[in-house]
Amino acid sequence: MKDPSTRTGYPNQTWGIPTYKATSDWKTPTLWYTEPMVDAEIFIKCSFDNCRGFGYLGGYCPTHYSQLYKGNELSEIGSSYFKPETVCSVEECGNIRWSGGMCRGHYLQRHRGNPLQPVKQHPWTVCSIEGCKRGAITKGFCTGHYARSIRLKQTARRCSVDGCDRPHDARGFCKSHWAQWKRGEDPHELREWGVYNQTQSVKCAVASCNKPTISKQLCTDHASRAASFSLSTDEVVELLGRGKCDACGETNRLCIDHDHSCCNKNGSCGKCVRGLLCTWCNATLGHAKDDVSRLEKLIEYLRQTGTIRDGV
Repeated sequence: MKDPSTRTGYPNQTWGIPTYKATSDWKTPTLWYTEPMVDAEIFIKCSFDNCRGFGYLGGYCPTHYSQLYKGNELSEIGSSYFKPETVCSVEECGNIRWSGGMCRGHYLQRHRGNPLQPVKQHPWTVCSIEGCKRGAITKGFCTGHYARSIRLKQTARRCSVDGCDRPHDARGFCKSHWAQWKRGEDPHELREWGVYNQTQSVKCAVASCNKPTISKQLCTDHASRAASFSLSTDEVVELLGRGKCDACGETNRLCIDHDHSCCNKNGSCGKCVRGLLCTWCNATLGHAKDDVSRLEKLIEYLRQTGTIRDGV
């Protein structure tokens, strides 16, 4: 490998192994040669004014060196595409150059094999936002600022229904009122976001439940149970209205019991529902596999060992 220190044509060049290191002068990481051939303390900035890059080749950063190598006039990084000089090469066309030295309209005409015809003119102007040097593409804005203006308009526009302050979605309505209009309904007042007015709703039909009604006069929990066990609203109200275990009288953690020989799943067909049990009694029947003889033998076992509770 050729010794880099013998290379010529690059004045003020520091050679070595490139790495990145944050300096106190600049907030962004900058290219630094940790093993320079000349002087470890020399840090060369790009020769172009106001450029914060590292003097990589010929005293310029890679971008400015590329401009110099191609014979182009040195310019600020990121602004070369939007220069007024980069216009369409077709005579009397002042649109911004897009590809092949032409604007988009003329380039597509040539690409399709059509003769070059005059196209709609969009003369080069600077973005109307103060401090932005990019070219105006649409409605006086550059691409980035135009996209931002669209987002601001979307968030600023509100629903046309009186009293509704929700963001506009379609046809002058917010998303909810547009759905009402699409269903053929007259847009009406909506309830508040995240608030369910329980004072105006009907409570669950189960006596011990204070939750609002969701479906079939039942709350979400009890409606789900009714659907799982194929029970009607009246059957669920009667069953859960007992309020205690049919076997031991426990009032906490009650569940609906059914015959697993009929429906060996979490749900039921409704015909095999047997009653209301607490979690412990229901688990006992499940472990015993609903075998009466096994349960009788367990009772006899407890009597023989003397550990059976009084009253049983």
